Amino acid sequence: MSNIPPLNDDSDQTQSDQQATPSEANNPKTSKAMSQRHKAKIARILQACVKTGKTPAELEDEAYRAMFGD
Repeated sequence: MSNIPPLNDDSDQTQSDQQATPSEANNPKTSKAMSQRHKAKIARILQACVKTGKTPAELEDEAYRAMFGD
């Protein structure tokens, strides 16, 4: 995997960003920010699919094998 960003790149988020509390989920500003991060993550996955010609599942399998071996 060359030049393909990690599919689970949440390095800009803290633990509190990853888990929304009920009050945050109902907050339009927080929900919008979370939605934008989700869209960005999907965009990275789709870009990797287009670049490699593989499906998301194939990319996930390849990443898993790279991390944990066959």
